[in-house]
Amino acid sequence: MGEMALQHFIELPVSMCELEKVSKDALAFYSITSYATSELNVIARVLLACLHPLEKETAINAAGFIQSSCVTRMWTLKLFELYDCVEGIGHGKSTQNREVSQVALKAVTSFEHLKSDDGFNLARAIRHEATGHYSLNAARKNLDFVDSKAMATLYTQKRSGNSFYPFGEEVMFVGRLNRFGKDFPSDGQRRELVNTLLEWNKLANGWAHDLHTMVFNQLIAPHLKNPSKRKRSYWVSPEKVGELKDFNVPLFSSSKLESTP
Repeated sequence: MGEMALQHFIELPVSMCELEKVSKDALAFYSITSYATSELNVIARVLLACLHPLEKETAINAAGFIQSSCVTRMWTLKLFELYDCVEGIGHGKSTQNREVSQVALKAVTSFEHLKSDDGFNLARAIRHEATGHYSLNAARKNLDFVDSKAMATLYTQKRSGNSFYPFGEEVMFVGRLNRFGKDFPSDGQRRELVNTLLEWNKLANGWAHDLHTMVFNQLIAPHLKNPSKRKRSYWVSPEKVGELKDFNVPLFSSSKLESTP
């Protein structure tokens, strides 16, 4: 078989005929939580692979910051989108199915402690003005909180996907972080704000996983005949598996590596 990577999973077989017994709204809710949780897992996994060590060149570090921050913001956005959806279901805005709305309302209630966490207001601000929308008004406000040493140089390349423009990040993301703190944080303080955002995302990600488990257990599992888990192992080509310490998502794409001058 050659060198292959072995991946182990616990599978719970479910047939489509069993799902036919589930109400349409319950099945729709389950599909949303399955969809969102899978997306969140992908985003979190990609983010871990985007955390490159710092280099001497400021420009390269800026490219790395843009890449990891972009994935972080998408993670934040997806978490809020999921919560907003669940909140609507819980408050009966999108379903008349009492069983479904009660399960959603439990999840909404369990989310309340996340609103009191230090990262919630920061995450919400980043979702509204630095991820989910492009806002001229937000950009105008952020400009008053951009450091005089902010990077405004353009970095372009024939391979357009490698081009990057730090000024946008300085205004729309870093400027918003500065505005959130109502001052110009030091590099250390700014990193702490980013860490606060990441920590909140991790807490909210845990909530999303708990939500998916609850929806399955309460709305789907009771309709399954004889639900039983089984261990399955799959051989995967090695390029599809890697230790996070051994690889990173590239910052730049290239057809060949250029030698060091």
